[in-house]
Amino acid sequence: MAGKIPPDAFEQYVGLGEQRSYALLAESFGCTKRAVTFRASQECWQERLTKIEDESKRRVDEKLVETKGEVRERHLRSLRAIQGRALQALQTMPMRTASEAAKALMAAIKAEAALMGLERRESMTMAELIAGSVHPVENVAEGDKRINGVD
Repeated sequence: MAGKIPPDAFEQYVGLGEQRSYALLAESFGCTKRAVTFRASQECWQERLTKIEDESKRRVDEKLVETKGEVRERHLRSLRAIQGRALQALQTMPMRTASEAAKALMAAIKAEAALMGLERRESMTMAELIAGSVHPVENVAEGDKRINGVD
């Protein structure tokens, strides 16, 4: 009966996915489970399957890390664009609009700090936050230094 087991039996076994079993494979080949088990033992199917699954998990984890990094980079680019526009508005707009721009700038800096994993305290001054940031910000009015006290 072992002659009925095709050379690609291991590939078919792997292809069965979560429901894989020697009995199911034996049934599809029209042979005994014992014959499939013997072939599996000779060709080290369990060890090979473990290696394949480990490699698959490693690749999935790698892709997740890449995806997370891409999202983080995209968010940082967006936050920096908001910061740039807010700084332009601070320099060119009337006082009321400048105040709104300052709020947008501080919100973007807070989000950037959180995204970058920088320590943030509620009492942290704008200068302290900027000093820890990877994207320096300049020309913030003296009256707007406190993160939580901007009006």
